[in-house]
Amino acid sequence: SDPFEMQVTIGCELHPGWVSVGFLRGAYQGSDFMSFQNNSWLPSPKGGSSAQLVCRALNQYQVYKEIVQTLLSDTCPRFILGLLDAGKADLQRQVRPEAWLSSGPSPGPGRLLLVCHVSGFYPKPVWVMWMRGEQEQPGTQR
Repeated sequence: SDPFEMQVTIGCELHPGWVSVGFLRGAYQGSDFMSFQNNSWLPSPKGGSSAQLVCRALNQYQVYKEIVQTLLSDTCPRFILGLLDAGKADLQRQVRPEAWLSSGPSPGPGRLLLVCHVSGFYPKPVWVMWMRGEQEQPGTQR
């Protein structure tokens, strides 16, 4: 009648060459309990005899093992590749910056402080400098 806590993590990692490695790990009451590897349920050493008993029972159901194996080796990597493909256009987009000038507080009599504002650009790195014609102006901040 006491409450118990089960935690499951399931997913896949994509490695160079689009090699996918799936994983499923289960914990009971905060400790490693079991995992799914090579089409079978494996008890964790910390899971003790209870984990061995549960894995032995689950390994008898071939159809469920096939479902989990398909999720790890097929469904998950196809889902990840779909996300990457859908996000590719967004990740590769380039947006030119907008720039405008304003005057800042006067640095002294007869002097003017110009401030250049730049925004709206993507990706993040941007290089801004003061130019006169083709020449970068010395003594200005970049």
